Amino acid sequence: MFSCDPEINAIVKSGVIEFSKIDLTEFLEYDIVLQKAIYRSFSADKKRDFWLEKLDSVVEIKEYNFEEIVHVERLVEHISNDYFAIELDSVEFLYRKEFEDDWKSYANDVLLWNQSEVFFIVNSLCITEKQYSQVIFDINEITLNTLRGTCTCSTESDYCSDTGGRCEEYGCSLTGKSNESDHPLTIQIDHP
Repeated sequence: MFSCDPEINAIVKSGVIEFSKIDLTEFLEYDIVLQKAIYRSFSADKKRDFWLEKLDSVVEIKEYNFEEIVHVERLVEHISNDYFAIELDSVEFLYRKEFEDDWKSYANDVLLWNQSEVFFIVNSLCITEKQYSQVIFDINEITLNTLRGTCTCSTESDYCSDTGGRCEEYGCSLTGKSNESDHPLTIQIDHP
């Protein structure tokens, strides 16, 4: 299952092979709801390739100093070949959580990056901060729509990752929307 929204799931399901051939630039042209489902259809290698491409692009575009480049390269090195392929046991989870905390702390405390900069790097596949700002705007719009309604779960934009691939509606209609604070494109250093 790629999305709890039946229409989006059908689109991705019928296009898995085509989507597996797109590059990061093409991927970013889709709206955020479809991106999430497409991303879920990718192999572990494809996910890793996209993250490495994103991080390389950020280093090329941003005018980072040597210390900042080294810090981003630490993240690249952390994304091992099996990063998205392995099931997390408690030891691996704690290792990733510790790395995440250390990486973010160093970025904030030593490099003096603000939260927005850190989130841009680790919470989306966006290559530019302008793209990331648009994603945040889209997510906020979805959140505002949720606050206007009564739905407390998601079927349109749910990534289904926390339900073991099962969509759980909890009384929601199929057009319900939810808060997307757990952005599914996030590298989620502590939980892929």
